[in-house]
Amino acid sequence: MTVATPVGGGWAMRFDRADAVSLGAVRLLEIEVFSEGDSVWLRGASGSPVEGALRRLPACQRFAVRGDDLFPLDAEAPRGYMPSGPWVAIDHWLNVSAPAAALPGELAKRVSVGLRRDGIETRADMLLCDRETWARYCAAAPQCRLDRSSFVIDGNGRVLVRGHPVPAIPGQRFYLEGSIALPLGYCFDIDASVVERSLKLESGDIALFDSDGSWSLIPQNTFVRATRSAVRDE
Repeated sequence: MTVATPVGGGWAMRFDRADAVSLGAVRLLEIEVFSEGDSVWLRGASGSPVEGALRRLPACQRFAVRGDDLFPLDAEAPRGYMPSGPWVAIDHWLNVSAPAAALPGELAKRVSVGLRRDGIETRADMLLCDRETWARYCAAAPQCRLDRSSFVIDGNGRVLVRGHPVPAIPGQRFYLEGSIALPLGYCFDIDASVVERSLKLESGDIALFDSDGSWSLIPQNTFVRATRSAVRDE
């Protein structure tokens, strides 16, 4: 999945490097990153569904992009230029440059939230697998099975599949507690509803948690219906 370079229109944000841990919440989205000194820049295409998710991140500056010019929001005159890069997909950048994401905001300050094994058998609601495995499944599965699923692909070729039943292919399985997706066999140390309220998710968004407590924000409108053509186009 390649992020469209914002030529003639797009958005950009600048963060302090100290706030880079918050970017783990959007590591599955179509975003590119460039880091320089104490600054971390994000960019993406205009009209992208990820923009709503980014409003909740602690950006120092937010810009509209026209050509190479940066326009502060609601400003008519440019104030600087888009950095030339190199730009990389956010998931790749986080894997090599930034610490694991932690729960944001007041939740991280008030309570210590961890995941523990619970040994309870739960139906899987989502599956995280690699793109090649998903493509092979879609090529062979009848459309009636694909009709039960939707998916999103990240910049590293990982695929998050949602539906019932989840495909019987290799991958990590998750179950849903409200808007929170947890790995099978794990639960929070506290009630999941407390975590969900503290994350302040938009309606339909999903917070996908790993067993180490890091999480990714998956906006509702990033999922696409599972068809063979959709897999080829992503």
